Amino acid sequence: MQLITKSVVATLLFSSYVFAQAPETGKPEDTTGALGDAKVNTEDPSGPAYWADFSGTKLSGGLKFYPTKEGVRVEVAMRGFPTEGGPFTYHVHDQPVPSDGNCTGTKAHLDPFIRGQKVPCDPKRPQSCEVGDLAGKHGKIPADIANGTYTTSYIDKYITLEEGPGAFIGNRSIVVHLADGKRYACANVTDLEGPSGQNAGPRFTPGYWGCGLGVAVGLKFLLV
Repeated sequence: MQLITKSVVATLLFSSYVFAQAPETGKPEDTTGALGDAKVNTEDPSGPAYWADFSGTKLSGGLKFYPTKEGVRVEVAMRGFPTEGGPFTYHVHDQPVPSDGNCTGTKAHLDPFIRGQKVPCDPKRPQSCEVGDLAGKHGKIPADIANGTYTTSYIDKYITLEEGPGAFIGNRSIVVHLADGKRYACANVTDLEGPSGQNAGPRFTPGYWGCGLGVAVGLKFLLV
């Protein structure tokens, strides 16, 4: 009987996830995901770091992700933006970039709590935004950055570098969008110590990335 009860509960929970719908209207300050706010993740500071290298795309540079006690530290340093089409946004997307490099293959934004993007993210309430909406939570890339390098860094408490949760980004991708939503460039998020990361060289050393740049889902695991 207990096993049957647990199975029924699990089925109901799974059904609520499958049939949940992201909000389509409302005020950003009042809107959250269909499954509630994103959860704060606990990172192991000794865990692996990740990066998204945009070399070979329309952009150069990329993003690096480090685990800290406060959350995931994100370092951004990119250049090569077009003179028109901004401001630019960037997000973690659910799927990696396919072998043909087509950014459409990365599917939708990483959004385990089914927040959606029809109601804009409120950066004052990052827990209520799509987990993968990095630009919404931390700022868009300015439209006038065409002749320079965009650099920024911040802590994000809602993505994670720990495998298992739906907010894990290590097997996904970063996509840069034009202001009209079109996908401009994309790159996979991979282990910084993996084969591709080992070729990063000094330009990806923490704290000096921007300088070198100019030279070159159980449901439980899905939600917590």
